Amino acid sequence: MTVSHLRAAVTVSETSSFTEAANLLELSQSSLSRRIADLERILKVQLFHRTTRSVEPTPSGVDLLAQMRATLVSFDKGVEQLHQQASGDSGSITIGCLPSIAASFLPGLIREFIRVHPDVRVEVRDALTTQVVEQVRSGAVDFGITAASNRERDLTYERIGADRFYCALPRWHRLADHESVEWEMLRDERVITFSPYTSISRPVAMSLEAAGVDSDSTMVGHNVGAVAGLVASGLGVTAVPGLVRPLMEFAQLAFVPLRPTIRREVHVIRRKGEQPSPAVERFIRPMHVKHEFLE
Repeated sequence: MTVSHLRAAVTVSETSSFTEAANLLELSQSSLSRRIADLERILKVQLFHRTTRSVEPTPSGVDLLAQMRATLVSFDKGVEQLHQQASGDSGSITIGCLPSIAASFLPGLIREFIRVHPDVRVEVRDALTTQVVEQVRSGAVDFGITAASNRERDLTYERIGADRFYCALPRWHRLADHESVEWEMLRDERVITFSPYTSISRPVAMSLEAAGVDSDSTMVGHNVGAVAGLVASGLGVTAVPGLVRPLMEFAQLAFVPLRPTIRREVHVIRRKGEQPSPAVERFIRPMHVKHEFLE
């Protein structure tokens, strides 16, 4: 039994005519008759009463034809879904990324993507850098967007941009009105640092060390909100990438560019050797275009 058998029977049932059904299916009447006869032989039941004037389902045929119709609807829907998924027009995408990426850079990309591909489901899992790397490695996400300092051999890294660092401090602070802040100017400040599991910790520690500033801190924050609150209360200052700034606006801080400028490179990371789905490929492609706010 094939789909063409079922489609032939359902079309005859809907048109009540072998001639009209043959025309719709682009078959000769003899070919259509053979398909119906084959189907009746396979099912061991007569599906239609045929006269010179009409074609009507038999009592047994009524129920069977209803089941055939439902089967074809399900089949056609499934085939359409396969086509859509193969073309990137349906399916799902799961993205692992830094909270700062999820809040600032990613929404615009998602909005444009679902405008063109409204049937693709997008899930965002924000996490620290080390967690994003593990999400990608384990297959929990299709790809990650992060600023990893170290490169893992089993992953691929595609640079999509970078953001520069700012000194975040209370608006009343003596350095808040400066056009820029030298790293060495933080020597007399209590610097609040981020957890070493973040993408912020290492470049900041290296810059402070190069400027001769003691990078040991009495306060360490694991998330942006906590660090912003500590800075706003006057407990110290911190250094943050540009993409993190929107997450700290609630604390009403001042952000002054740090000199010399250092940049945090942002990459799309994927499992090496894995072929992305069409939907993933279409989502990632626009990220290779230069984004001004990432430079």
